[in-house]
Amino acid sequence: MPLRKADAWALERELARVVGDPERRYRAAMIRHHRLIDAAPQPGDAEIWRDLFPQGYAAYVDPAARALGVDPALIYAFIRKESAFDRDAVSPAHAVGLMQLLPRTARGIQSLRNDASAPTPDLFDPGTNVELGSWYVHALQTRFGGQLPLVAAAYNAGPTSLLGWFRGRKSAEVDVFVETIPFKETREYVKRMVEARVAYAMVWEALDVDRAAAVLPLSLDLTVRPGVDF
Repeated sequence: MPLRKADAWALERELARVVGDPERRYRAAMIRHHRLIDAAPQPGDAEIWRDLFPQGYAAYVDPAARALGVDPALIYAFIRKESAFDRDAVSPAHAVGLMQLLPRTARGIQSLRNDASAPTPDLFDPGTNVELGSWYVHALQTRFGGQLPLVAAAYNAGPTSLLGWFRGRKSAEVDVFVETIPFKETREYVKRMVEARVAYAMVWEALDVDRAAAVLPLSLDLTVRPGVDF
């Protein structure tokens, strides 16, 4: 039976669920059901939506995020966007693993955590990758006031680039700020991350769209705070 047929993708999802492969489960769901994302989740499609927005590698994500006071749903959203739950992913820029960390970023994190003498981290190890990535997200949240649009922009383009886009402003409406980001890749990245975070709240926390969207600010505080600069 050709795998491209609809029923075969349903089988692929089920097999991935049985063997515990979140990457294959997510990809099969996206290929077969990506159009569902254009509308709000419906109760009858709950299982499909959980595959479209999975909580893969929960054994690593939940303890790492909670130890830092980071919402695990945010880490899942980063994993989904960065690596699509592929633990072996390597980008053209040599970013590695689930949250696509650059080796120099990982070493910078080690230095700030006062463990620069530690061995070079194995970023293909999901536990190590998620721990370092969660720390970095927490550091960005601390610097940018926990504001997801800013945290996502900094994660994608770097804190230094983000600060350069403030242009001396102290505040901005979210939609205005996002649309004035000079890089299309980062504009789209921020939008997709916001959508994913809201979707995770709807799918896993059973929130309606208004309550799920309440995690996002309407305006941004652009006050510069000290913190990570890589």
